[in-house]
Amino acid sequence: MGRPESAITDAPNGYLLLKRNLYERPNHMGYTGIKDNAGRYSREVALKHEDHYGLGHVVHESVAPDFTSACFEDLARNHLQAKLDEAKTALLTVNSQIQGAALAFKALKEENADLKAQVTDLEKKVYVPGVWRCAKCNFTLLQSNLNASNGTVTARDEPGAKCPNDGAPMWRTSWKDYATEQAEMAERVVMEKLAADKFTCRTCEDAQWVCESHMDKPWGGISSSATACKCGAGAPCPCCQWDMAIAGLRSELEHSTKWPENLTPELSDILSRPNFSFIGLSQLYRAGGINLKERAENEQAFFMHKMLSFWFSHGAGWKDAMQVEIDAVLDQIKTAEPQS
Repeated sequence: MGRPESAITDAPNGYLLLKRNLYERPNHMGYTGIKDNAGRYSREVALKHEDHYGLGHVVHESVAPDFTSACFEDLARNHLQAKLDEAKTALLTVNSQIQGAALAFKALKEENADLKAQVTDLEKKVYVPGVWRCAKCNFTLLQSNLNASNGTVTARDEPGAKCPNDGAPMWRTSWKDYATEQAEMAERVVMEKLAADKFTCRTCEDAQWVCESHMDKPWGGISSSATACKCGAGAPCPCCQWDMAIAGLRSELEHSTKWPENLTPELSDILSRPNFSFIGLSQLYRAGGINLKERAENEQAFFMHKMLSFWFSHGAGWKDAMQVEIDAVLDQIKTAEPQS
């Protein structure tokens, strides 16, 4: 292994010392023909060694052979086998770690899917389906899907819509904000109605009586209206009976009943109804002679006020009480139909 020139470079460390074609072990404690077992010495020690033993007795680890020519073959073979076994063990450890990481990743992926499902479920509980609001002008947009396949209408909660007033992005509305707004609107409607001087009835023209045979006309026995009917006996006006009952309820509310501090299930049922849900009832009441404005906002305000009135007087049984009124309207419509 003689070298024609010095093997010592500018590298400060990493030199192997040779003697009798074997590497010196660490701390000059014996010799070995295996590079992995050789000692690594500094440039200073290597220079002294080369000065003493001559060229060819120092080699840097970057170019040193794995085994010297004087190394016994069985030692070299055993060393290589040991390194192979060590590599196999390391490979098994890495594979085990990879499998563990894969299982951990799968578990995290499943957990992430569960968390996403929980977020979706919580959003349904937090936000009103299909209701979006402009933060600048407070414009409210109701997004719906018309499902032609089964004739249903479902909420559409897809972002991206812009406010038609100012082009600002629309934000989802929480149930709390929506319920608070509906409660304030309902309270405002109640107070406005309470402040009204009187109620105008198109059916009896405030006579509070109608013709027994023609329930859509004032009774001539009391009313002097040109449209009054005198063909038979009179009957109490069903519309006014409702209004008088509501007027009594308003009086009771004004003096005793308090608006609940917390949102009840019945109030949530009433206040969360969108305006389009009152289309059928609006058509029915108009057919029954109720003067109801055509705008969806007016229809919503009218029926929310009515539902709240029944809720104040009947509590959890407000739906049954309102159904009695609806049945009365249906009977009135049937009575008013021309006889064949």
